[in-house]
Amino acid sequence: MAANYWESTQRRFWLFSKDDLGAVRQKLEDDNADLIQMFSLPQQRHLGVYFNQQVNRLGKRMVVRQQAMATAQVYIKRFYTKVEIRRTNPYLVVATALYLACKMEECPQHIRLIVSEARSLWPDFLGLDTSKLGECEFFMISEMSSQLIVYQPYRTLNNYQQELALTQEDVALGWSIINDHYMTDLPLLYPPHTIALTAILLVLVLRPSSSMSGSNQPTAAGIAAASAALAQAQGRAPGLPPTPGTPNFADKEKQPDLRFGRVQRYGAWLAESSVDITAMVDCTQELISFYECQEQYNDKLTREQINRFVKARGLDNRRGAESFQVYPSEGDKTLEKSKSQVADDPDAPVSVNYFPSRECNYACGFCFHTNTSGYILPLDEAKRGLRLLKEAGMRKLNIAGGEPFLHPKFLGELLRYYKEDLDLESVSIVSNGSKIQEKFLREHGRYLDILAISCDSFVRETNKAIGRGENGQADGDHVAQVFRIAEWCREYGIMFKLNTVVNIYNWDEDMAAQIAELAPFRWKVFQCLIVEGENEDDTRVRDGRKFLISEEQWRTFCDRHKHLPCYVPEDNQTMAGSYLLLDERLRFLDKGDGPMKKSDSLLDVGVKRAMQQVAWDKSAFDKRGGVYEWRKPQNVDGDGGCGGGDKKELEWYGWDVVILLGSHQDQPRLLQEFGKMGDGLIVLVSLGVDLEFKMLQSLHALHLAQNQACLGQEHILRVCIGGNGLGKSQGTR
Repeated sequence: MAANYWESTQRRFWLFSKDDLGAVRQKLEDDNADLIQMFSLPQQRHLGVYFNQQVNRLGKRMVVRQQAMATAQVYIKRFYTKVEIRRTNPYLVVATALYLACKMEECPQHIRLIVSEARSLWPDFLGLDTSKLGECEFFMISEMSSQLIVYQPYRTLNNYQQELALTQEDVALGWSIINDHYMTDLPLLYPPHTIALTAILLVLVLRPSSSMSGSNQPTAAGIAAASAALAQAQGRAPGLPPTPGTPNFADKEKQPDLRFGRVQRYGAWLAESSVDITAMVDCTQELISFYECQEQYNDKLTREQINRFVKARGLDNRRGAESFQVYPSEGDKTLEKSKSQVADDPDAPVSVNYFPSRECNYACGFCFHTNTSGYILPLDEAKRGLRLLKEAGMRKLNIAGGEPFLHPKFLGELLRYYKEDLDLESVSIVSNGSKIQEKFLREHGRYLDILAISCDSFVRETNKAIGRGENGQADGDHVAQVFRIAEWCREYGIMFKLNTVVNIYNWDEDMAAQIAELAPFRWKVFQCLIVEGENEDDTRVRDGRKFLISEEQWRTFCDRHKHLPCYVPEDNQTMAGSYLLLDERLRFLDKGDGPMKKSDSLLDVGVKRAMQQVAWDKSAFDKRGGVYEWRKPQNVDGDGGCGGGDKKELEWYGWDVVILLGSHQDQPRLLQEFGKMGDGLIVLVSLGVDLEFKMLQSLHALHLAQNQACLGQEHILRVCIGGNGLGKSQGTR
């Protein structure tokens, strides 16, 4: 670090001539001509005023020292000589600059406080978390080449207070003028001592004597006096001995000649110094010109023009990591991994199952989550980890547990963050349903694509034997609650899904009628699983062996329900190694052969390294149909959930062919209702007929079939729309 200004990086690298600064900005405009043409912005001075206001607003909320706020404004000016403003979110840049400036000025603020205050100040334009601000901090440091020491004019003003006989009012006004100069280009054009001496000159112009009240604008007489003083100083050769009658403030024994006004005496003092008078003249003109320009400043117009490009370009950081567009310079392109690279990465964590808490209010006998610790990662840390996963290529997140709805506030904030900030393709929750309330779905349903409810039986005694209920006791309301949740999902536009574990107590149950009535878009059916170290014998909290079924019993259950279009079976062999599981400390779990293994937390070692510490079979994930149509359709009217019967549903998916299967008596009604959809081909097929789809592989209908049962290896689509009516058609493609 330089011991003085003359050896500093500020002097050597961050002072421009007006021509050089203009050339730098012109190059940025030329390199971003399309953005410049698309989004007009106010002149630089007006942008300076706006950024000054935003820095002050944020700084005052945290009681930050003025010098730190001044340094932040210098950082912003430097940064925008390297990066086109339209490629950034200025609110994020302001918050980051202040955070970094507080560190450098030795008045550090906690990053969480900065994030919290910034989000409160600009809630519509800043979906911010600590990781994003930290990322922006590194970009800013990189663009400024780690040259962060800033020398300010305040020190010069204070140093000369006594020598120039400045009153406290003079100094206060000088501080105000120095504060104003950060709204101009002067910090990039002239040394800090030149700016301080110019501020003193304007103080003397604005306050010609201690008995006169100041004004916030130079008067014509004051400007004339300043010009005369500078002309006087410029006309004398620096270093010559003072002529008779000329006061020398360095000579303490001489008294000032009362014939001179304060401005003239200051001019004489300047004449004896080695100050660049020409630079002071330019600074004076720039400040006076700025005050005139400030009269035309329109805060509303400036704010609207900035906000327009922030929103239009998705820079409000609510579309995920890719919308953080504070780009590195050419030499730092390696800092950003392109979206195409992530998409092509065969090891990307496409779909992740996250257990934010092990705590559960049920005690299902076969459950392999026997550690029911109530530990929850701090919200900011959870967000940081999930952002790392998003940046590594995660497209879908499934929140399970434990019972997620035991912590509704935490869950609601996560849902908002996943959709608004990370812009994940799909977010789903697996729940036992007991703690779900309609109010939660009404408030947070827009952030949720899929809600999966665990339901192993529709018979109370069976649920009691399994232990599906509060503290292992069957709840008579469990089945009724499942039906209520299905209705809420339809009402609030959430895709409804069911999960069932086939075990010794339910393998012979016929659930077809209830499943058809619930009409989930997917019914995931699992085989009871034993995990070593969790539920493999009577030494564990649970002994899952007594729930195991034979392969014949598994096939019997599958054959009984395979006609249902939403049916998606997964035996233990299919499940093995095909799921990416993440525990409450963001450690990947390996439930393969032998005891369950855990990786290091991805917060400590990163996503890639953590994934390398466990076994995940990507081919098995693909084979079981791990990627499917997992994003809910966007209903322009906001109604119609997963079981909704709106005939426009097929229009949302853009199907070219609609195949209606039903009894002969149903076909005229179906044709009349769906025939209004448009020009798509409508094919009527009688109930129970299997269709070969190999010749339709190029059509949207094939690509948008929603599960393995609908689109298997043989490309057979089994559909059953009949007397139950269109209201049950969600799962019956």
